[in-house]
Amino acid sequence: MIRSLHRAQRGQILVLATMILAIVLGMGALATDVGFYMHERQNVQNAVDSGALARTDDERHVVQHVETAERPCHMLSEQHRDRIPAGIRSSDTGRAPV
Repeated sequence: MIRSLHRAQRGQILVLATMILAIVLGMGALATDVGFYMHERQNVQNAVDSGALARTDDERHVVQHVETAERPCHMLSEQHRDRIPAGIRSSDTGRAPV
C-alpha cells in the first residue's frame, strides 16, 4: 500500500519545479519590462525638460532684444521730442507707435 502510494506521487517534483521556474522567469521578465519603462520615461522627461529650458532661454533672448531695440526709441523720444512729429509720439496716442 505504501509502495503504491509512493509510486503514484513520483514525478510531482518535476511539475512543481516547472511551475516555479515559469513563475520566476515571469517575474524576471516583468522586472525587466518595468525597468525599461522607467528608463524610457526618464528619457522622455529629460527631453521635455530640455525643450522647455531651451524655449524659455529663447524667450529670454527675444525679450532682451526687444528691450534693447525699444531702448533707443524711448531715449530718442525723450531727448529729441521736438523733432518727432506730433502724431507719432507714443505719449500722444497712449501707446507705443506701431
